[in-house]
Amino acid sequence: MQAYIDQWKQMGDQWVKGEIRFSEFDTGEKRIKLNAKQKEFVNALQPTHLLLSGGYAGGKTTAFLVKLWLLCMCFPNSRILLGRKTLKNIEQALLPDLFDIFPKGSYEYKAGPGLIKIVNGSEIILKGLDVMTGGTEKETKKSMQDIKGLSLSGVFIDQLEEIDFSIYEALSGRLRKNDVPVHQFNSTTNPANYWARKFFISEPRENTRLIKTSMFDNADNLPKGYIDDQIANHGELYRKIYVEGEWDLDLLLEGSVFSSEVYNAQKNFIRPPKRELDGIKIFEEPADEIYQIGVDPSVGSVDPCSIKVVSKTSGREVASYSAFVPTEVIADKAVLLANMYSMLRPTLIVPEATGIGQALIEALKKRYEHIYVRESFNYRTNKKTQKLGFYTNFQTKNQLIENMTSLLNKNFVKISDQQTLNELKVFQYTDEAKKSGAGAPSNEHDDNLMALMLAFWNVDPVTDKVDKVKEELRRAQNEFKRRLKVRNPAR
Repeated sequence: MQAYIDQWKQMGDQWVKGEIRFSEFDTGEKRIKLNAKQKEFVNALQPTHLLLSGGYAGGKTTAFLVKLWLLCMCFPNSRILLGRKTLKNIEQALLPDLFDIFPKGSYEYKAGPGLIKIVNGSEIILKGLDVMTGGTEKETKKSMQDIKGLSLSGVFIDQLEEIDFSIYEALSGRLRKNDVPVHQFNSTTNPANYWARKFFISEPRENTRLIKTSMFDNADNLPKGYIDDQIANHGELYRKIYVEGEWDLDLLLEGSVFSSEVYNAQKNFIRPPKRELDGIKIFEEPADEIYQIGVDPSVGSVDPCSIKVVSKTSGREVASYSAFVPTEVIADKAVLLANMYSMLRPTLIVPEATGIGQALIEALKKRYEHIYVRESFNYRTNKKTQKLGFYTNFQTKNQLIENMTSLLNKNFVKISDQQTLNELKVFQYTDEAKKSGAGAPSNEHDDNLMALMLAFWNVDPVTDKVDKVKEELRRAQNEFKRRLKVRNPAR
């Protein structure tokens, strides 16, 4: 083992001098050939702040983890913080890939303290960063104190768009471990309107560098037809941002998300509820239509929950519920509405899955079967995974907005609730990390609007109208068979 350690240390010395560059990586089980943008990111030991930006499936995570291992192995006694928004994000999204890439026998993972120890004395500290700004006052203070006590040689942050600048700044001041030759802050991001755009592009700080990548740069590592499928099944905004990896301010412009024309048009559809049922506003009674429900759960006493029922056939908002209630009550109300509006077919519930949404999904699973399933594709393993609920981040919130904008522009959506329309009017793009690119201004809410966008997720006016006709025809055929059997019981 010592010979192995010495060999990598020698390679580190050559790397620092610019005598060698890494173009591929051997995990011990397979050899990863780095694409041009991955090689550029992996081999850049300067400047201090390096950001790899691009859309989906651009190979960012592979390059990120390969470089993390190389810095640890080439420079003994390195101490690197590996961060994401939450520790759970690291455990579920990063560690499976890390274990796949890091050569077996070169490290030991200690789950309890959140530590990865490398055989040469280097170590990787796993850190969920949301508690530094989003926890209780006591938790935030303790987390900041923990950070201030660290002496690091490097910081690696995945999904930088989810992290506040105050956290980035605090961690930058910890790059002070003086027995390691390389001190660097490496991050990945998807294009989004947040502080890093100014930091790396519009008003770049000293010692910063941005490397842009796209699906096309990583085409050799993707399944055949994957890119064509992504382009064919998504709109123009998705293609520019998440396929081509563009980080254009015109695409992510600050200001109102929805135009005044949309707001003025929607005012024509506002109406009082026909009745109320246990706090639920009923704008239309259940009919032979296809419905969908969006649920945005409560966040303590800060934000109320919201449940929206829309007709996929007419585009009308037919029922609404908003209140500060426990998760179990939210689940009860959602299921009550789902059963009410399932006359033609079972109504699909689309719940928010982020944060408190996981508790809501667990409660829904005990009560109802038809819950939205999201698919994610791991291009490295060529496998799809399925999970319940809609997971909101910068990328998926942009997709929600794009979907809603498309339906509004087609004059399909018809908002009934005045409060929801008020939220639509002030909903704006923002660089606040916790709002994932867009949200309500301070002291305002967007829960009703978010629930409405979830209710309209993946709704296709043409397809859903055809589905309604098919369902009605099926029901008519079944009724005809039933009556025929009554008349002719011998058959």
